[in-house]
Amino acid sequence: MLFLKILTQFLTGASGLIALLLDYKWHDKRRKIFKTLRNLLVGLSILTLLIGVFLTVADEREKNKEISSLKTNLDSANHTLVEIKSNGDTLRTQIKPILDLAASKFPNLTLNEALRELSSRINNIDKSVILGDQKVSELSTRTQSLEKRISFISTLELRVVIEESTIPTSTTTKETSMGIQSVVALFDQNKKRP
Repeated sequence: MLFLKILTQFLTGASGLIALLLDYKWHDKRRKIFKTLRNLLVGLSILTLLIGVFLTVADEREKNKEISSLKTNLDSANHTLVEIKSNGDTLRTQIKPILDLAASKFPNLTLNEALRELSSRINNIDKSVILGDQKVSELSTRTQSLEKRISFISTLELRVVIEESTIPTSTTTKETSMGIQSVVALFDQNKKRP
C-alpha cells in the first residue's frame, strides 16, 4: 500500500513536469516529441487517476474495518467495565459489614486505620485460638492419662475388695454385700470425674 501511495505521488510529479515541458520547452505541436510527451502525459494522468481511486477505495475499506474493530473493542471494553462495576458493587456489598464493624469499634479513627486495627485484633484473636487449641490438646492428653490411672487404681481396689471378701471372716452376708456396693459406688464415682 505504501508503495502505491509513493508511486502515485511520483506519477503526479512526473505529470506536472511533462505538462511544464510541453508548455514551455516543446510547445510546437507539430514535432514528434510533443506528440509523444502529450500521449505520455495522458497515460500518466489516467494511471495516476486509477491508482488514486484504488487507494481511496482501499483506504476506505481499511478505515471501515478499523472502525468496526474499534467498535468491537469498545463494546468489549464497555462490557468489561460493566462487569467490573458489578463485581465492585458486589464486593462493596460483601465488605460493608466489615467496614461497619471497623467504624463502630474504632469511631475516632479513619476508615483505613480502623480496618488496620480490626485486622490486628483479628490476628491476635487467631493467635489466642491457636494457643487455646494447644492447651486443650495438652489437657486432653493429660485427662486421658489420668483416666487410665483411675481405671487402673479402680481395678486394683476392686480386686482387693473381692479378695478380702473371699477370705473367710466372721462378717455376715449382709455386711459383705454392703461392702461390695460401696466399692462399686466408689468405682462409679471415679468414672464420672472429669
